[in-house]
Amino acid sequence: MQKNVTKEKLKRGEAVVGTFVTFPSATIVEICGHIGFDFVILDAEHGPLAPDTCEHLARAADMTGMTPIVRVPQNHPKEILRYLDIGALGIQVPMVRTAADARSAVEAVKYHPLGQRGMGGARASAWGMKGGFVPYIEAANRETMVVIQIETREAVENISDILSVEGIDAILIGRLDLSQAFGIPGRSQDPLISEIVETVIAAAQGSGVAAGLFELDPQSALRYKNRGVQLFETWVGYFLAKAASGYLQQVRGEPAQPIQAGAV
Repeated sequence: MQKNVTKEKLKRGEAVVGTFVTFPSATIVEICGHIGFDFVILDAEHGPLAPDTCEHLARAADMTGMTPIVRVPQNHPKEILRYLDIGALGIQVPMVRTAADARSAVEAVKYHPLGQRGMGGARASAWGMKGGFVPYIEAANRETMVVIQIETREAVENISDILSVEGIDAILIGRLDLSQAFGIPGRSQDPLISEIVETVIAAAQGSGVAAGLFELDPQSALRYKNRGVQLFETWVGYFLAKAASGYLQQVRGEPAQPIQAGAV
């Protein structure tokens, strides 16, 4: 089983950077790996990616040593299992509200004694053809990772309990969804949301769980990195749009379309 370099770096206290891929292109995933991203998030929640597509994208990530993580559509064991079986080394779980929700996610990702993941011959285990299932189960429990999204009012209120759940590797603070949860939809940069972000980051400090943010602006990411945030997620489509717009501006001598760097 492939080693999870992202999980290793987090355990060492290092920062990791990954990018969302929201469209079914193994080529884009492979390019992201060659660029040097630590991990890729295959978006099956807001994107059109089904398990069969993610299987090909996970292969592309494997080729470059990049960690394939799937953001699943929902926190349900059968949904999580399908994406693990195709070779995801991590699962990112949306709309976790309580410690019980977080525990359910961990149990769906891990085999006994850490969880209750269903067993079967699939790509993740090389269809049972390399040493059998016992060593695979041990490796899977060691290498798979769980990222919990904090994006609701309840999650913020229960953050200490959520962070205490064994088996969570990182939390991703979703500012855009938090803006909706707190009655100011779309205003992810509002001082109220910034205050909530700081509260959650502070709660994560010393918990053994890495705090994470979605960031398009590298300067903002650097500021949060200096405050102890370890996990950063971005979106490859933004960089494509930004680079293409800048190129057209220079070649045509025309004003570029504004491409804003925001926080979600």
